[in-house]
Amino acid sequence: MTDTPQILLAHHLKALKLPTFLREYDKVARLCAAEGVDHPRYLMRLAEMEMIDRERRMVDRRIKAARFPTVKSLDSFDFLALPSLNKMLVLELARSDYVERRENVIAVGNSGTGKSHVALGLGLAALGRPGYINLGHADDLAGGQDEASLRMQSFAVLDAAYHAGITTFDAARSYGQDEAFLAEWLESRQLGPDDVQVGSKWGYTYIADWQVQANQHKVKEHSLPNFIWQ
Repeated sequence: MTDTPQILLAHHLKALKLPTFLREYDKVARLCAAEGVDHPRYLMRLAEMEMIDRERRMVDRRIKAARFPTVKSLDSFDFLALPSLNKMLVLELARSDYVERRENVIAVGNSGTGKSHVALGLGLAALGRPGYINLGHADDLAGGQDEASLRMQSFAVLDAAYHAGITTFDAARSYGQDEAFLAEWLESRQLGPDDVQVGSKWGYTYIADWQVQANQHKVKEHSLPNFIWQ
């Protein structure tokens, strides 16, 4: 009988299609209890995690629905190999403003000059996170871009850094799940404040829903309660 609330909660969360809530609520509850976090901020943590996962799943569905022959991003395009290509123009197109204006993009050039790669990259940018394109890091994610792969790669980088003598780490809530990955790594390695220093950009909540045209991208709250919570 003691498991009845958990069973009912799991049922309700599944019915509401909140898989991240279901997966994380118990762990986050224990963390919040240990940190003295109040109920609204506990729910806000869960809501943020649900939103991040939902956005990731939405992008995955869009990519699948687009039926690209292959998935190529702009960060894997070698602009140095084609100096005649206007890199700044490509990056401007990656913001996907032409989609809102319902304009066409026409690529002209000889075979083998990267037209298909750029077209696929622009398509991926339009489907995913057009305002946050980072170039030159495709090889860093060769092990996969799903959450489990990114977590594993993050842990490997953090392990290598720590073993090399690096004990200061920086994160930011607006950069996806890097704060969560860093916290999980610290817990799994049993590292505490005496072992490492952690910095983070605090006081901001991302609200633009990955829309470049949003009037406001972040909400700033530099209050003591928000500082303590984060």
